[in-house]
Amino acid sequence: MDQEQQLLQVLVLPSVKEVIEEELDLLMVDEFQDTSPIQLALFTRLRPSAPAMWVWVGDVKQAIYGFRGSDSEPMSAVIDPLPKAGVVPEVLSRSWRSRPSLVHL
Repeated sequence: MDQEQQLLQVLVLPSVKEVIEEELDLLMVDEFQDTSPIQLALFTRLRPSAPAMWVWVGDVKQAIYGFRGSDSEPMSAVIDPLPKAGVVPEVLSRSWRSRPSLVHL
């Protein structure tokens, strides 16, 4: 069994949940578009332990790790219901990662 599976299993243990809730202030996931189903399960299980601040950053158009089990669909499944819950996803109006001429190409 790999580390992600092991972590998913222990996150339900009361003693582990208690420590995480005491220690975790921020849950930040970068490159969310390349999340695998097991990673999404981990993030979802950890999120209530950091209720004050959680940030997931990603761009569906940049998903590249399908060969290792990632799928950009979970990103949409997380983002789409947010407005009904009163959360407005922030979409950047400008790309800071490349030149405009490359983006428009």
